[in-house]
Amino acid sequence: MTTSAAPEAPSTDSTDRRLDRLGWLGVGIITAIVGLSWLPVLDASWGNNHEGRVFARLALQVRNLHELGIRGSDFGTSWVPYASHAYAHHPPMADLLSQLVGALPGETEWQVRLAPYLLGVLALPSAAWLLRELSVRWAPTLLAVGLLASCGLYWVYGRIVWDLGPALAMTAAIVGVARRPDPSRRRLTVAGLLCVFAVTTGWLCVAFAAGLGLWLLLQRRLSRVTIWIGASMVLGVAIILLFVVGIAGAAELGAQTTTRTGNGGLTFGEYLRLEGGRLHDLFPWWSLVLLPAGVVAGLVRRDTRSLMGVLTLIALGWVLLLRQGSTVHDYWMFSLLVPFVVGVGILLDMVWQALPRWRGIAAGVAGAGIALSFPIMAFGHTGTSYVSDPLDGGTLAEAHPPPPGQERAWEVGTLPGRWLAYYWDLPPEAVDPALLRTIPPDDQVFVDGSDLPRWLSPSVLRHPIARQGHYYLVRAEDVRRAVLAPKDRPPRTD
Repeated sequence: MTTSAAPEAPSTDSTDRRLDRLGWLGVGIITAIVGLSWLPVLDASWGNNHEGRVFARLALQVRNLHELGIRGSDFGTSWVPYASHAYAHHPPMADLLSQLVGALPGETEWQVRLAPYLLGVLALPSAAWLLRELSVRWAPTLLAVGLLASCGLYWVYGRIVWDLGPALAMTAAIVGVARRPDPSRRRLTVAGLLCVFAVTTGWLCVAFAAGLGLWLLLQRRLSRVTIWIGASMVLGVAIILLFVVGIAGAAELGAQTTTRTGNGGLTFGEYLRLEGGRLHDLFPWWSLVLLPAGVVAGLVRRDTRSLMGVLTLIALGWVLLLRQGSTVHDYWMFSLLVPFVVGVGILLDMVWQALPRWRGIAAGVAGAGIALSFPIMAFGHTGTSYVSDPLDGGTLAEAHPPPPGQERAWEVGTLPGRWLAYYWDLPPEAVDPALLRTIPPDDQVFVDGSDLPRWLSPSVLRHPIARQGHYYLVRAEDVRRAVLAPKDRPPRTD
């Protein structure tokens, strides 16, 4: 009599591979959802927001390269008519990628948005890669990536800052080579290339590279790994200096450094109140709880303590030491998203290990919360006020060019009008009562009706040439008639 052999138990390796496939599938789904949520504005007009400000500058540079040539456009850094000097005090990768995509046929907004949007969604798989290198289990990893995706600061600004995705990818690559006794040549090559790419993408990546380079040296001492990674970072910095100093000059770089490290005209208390308001707007309440808790969790865990310390110090230093930049740009605190996603992943991994009986329920509740909060954030107040509504300004400007002979793009109450300069091909200038007396009466003035200055009566909005949302085109003569006498102006509220 024969008996059948007992079925062979699946190997641990095959189980791990299956979990990896499912995990990366989950990351891919989250990434695809974010990408699809950004798709409707891929080819939208530049608007009166930071995205319009950043991308219109790049669009002007692409246009000027095509029209003026390489030399005439200062190697693609000219942004006339907005300003006559070259814009070359940032690392060059953003300009280079914009020019490469801009070389495709046509001249539309999606060509400028494509590269930063792709780098923005890169942040999600890069965060997952980093957490897996830190031995965070798949369920906490997916929850942490989902929480990052549903954070307003990431969804609104992750697509325009360029640095976040490369910074996370560089960090993951460096952690990967640091944690392996003898990393392969292929892994080292990929890590080195990512370091060069990230460093040349943005100044925040330069800051993270400096901290991570020191961290790697402390982990591995002087070895082929540290020499290779360090050389890659130095190469990236050399490329930046060649670009910035070669085009803008060392004086411009020094002036920008001095400006960014200033106080932005605010006392420290005023600055903290300003940043507190932005945290309230762009970080959901649960992220304000999870951010410090995650940092503490990363500092408590022995094998992540030094890395979490480095990431947190760099992120906080970026916000607190460069106060002028943080004051002017409400997205400046995006550096906090790096320790946020790392810390949250570590924290959730600790909870996952400590509460084995509640894992399924906890993961289900957290996943449902993310699935609910994401559309509320993306299509509710945050998405409307930061993304959708400002697009009306660009739509209006694109549809209504200025009359023949107008020499300036006059504006009232808008952000610096780079997008207005792009659509009207005129240098923008903010108007005031004195300047209005010199403007031809039939010139068009672009007015943001939601942000009127004290000296201007709301009656200016009664008879516009055209309107889109709360943006108006008004004849200069009608604006002049709506100027309030000093005694009739409301008191200051600032």
